[in-house]
Amino acid sequence: MRAEWLSVVVVGLLVMAPAQASARSGRGVVHRVKKSSETYEQVALHYYGKGYLGHHLRVLNRHPEPLSPGRTLIIPTSRQVPLSAGQDLEAFAKKHLGKAHRAAYLEALHFLKSKRPRPGKALQTPTSLRHVVRPGESLPSIARTYYRDASRRRLLLLRLYNNRPDARVRVGDVLRIPLDTPAFAHSAVQRRSKQTFGQSPPPVAVAARAAPKPSRARAKKSAPSSPISNPLQEAEVAERLYADGRFAQCLRYTKQALEAQPVRLPKATQVELLRLAAASLVALDRVAEAETTFVQLKKLDPKYELDLYQTSPKILDVFDSAR
Repeated sequence: MRAEWLSVVVVGLLVMAPAQASARSGRGVVHRVKKSSETYEQVALHYYGKGYLGHHLRVLNRHPEPLSPGRTLIIPTSRQVPLSAGQDLEAFAKKHLGKAHRAAYLEALHFLKSKRPRPGKALQTPTSLRHVVRPGESLPSIARTYYRDASRRRLLLLRLYNNRPDARVRVGDVLRIPLDTPAFAHSAVQRRSKQTFGQSPPPVAVAARAAPKPSRARAKKSAPSSPISNPLQEAEVAERLYADGRFAQCLRYTKQALEAQPVRLPKATQVELLRLAAASLVALDRVAEAETTFVQLKKLDPKYELDLYQTSPKILDVFDSAR
């Protein structure tokens, strides 16, 4: 209880920290908004290299967009803390993660074989987000939202962190989501914080530009005869392109997938691809085309609604205009 109270105090102190472009703290990094055009996705792209983690920043900071200049945002990170001499996992978990039962989570996260690892071993102490289960959600869907990973291991880690006996969740349940993936590593975020905001492209984009372009003949020869072999995989690839800020590539990919023949895509996959195409068009400032794409989506599924919790206001405005 005391550890949780202390974490609230730390967050409060971060929010009241002196205004700076980026100041480092014990639990993360602090970012000051300079322009109202900044979005959570852009901030996440700068500090984490992944635009979709803007959702996490939105959940933690709770400031509505457009963000006001001068607003301070907390950029959460995960630190490595060495185990003290004579300290077992339960004592470590209670001190750094707020609950002794999270020793089991640390055990699974680090593949530990003993509850008393050697002193000095570095263990993760991730910041966690609060999530209230909404209608229609399941533990796998929540894992996909926060990690893009609903594997058996990820579900186990979520269960252990929240001390749940199984994967069942009910509407209204409160879960803590540990930010333990490599993107949140404090050292990496700290390095990126020293770069000028808006001038640090994500590693994926850099790799894409550096890669040599195949010749037309070679590309034609290597192109698959039936690009839609797995509809679910097609939607996931498009989603990752969008999340990495590769909007033009995502737009091309969704168009190719939607026009692919002779295999017909399931309705749900078509809807998801249209949503990603429209969102990419908004990001590229092609608003009129985005409205047209949303109109196509609504014709396909008249009852479809965007998630108000995870969609930026700019995209919601275009979606409403397309009704």
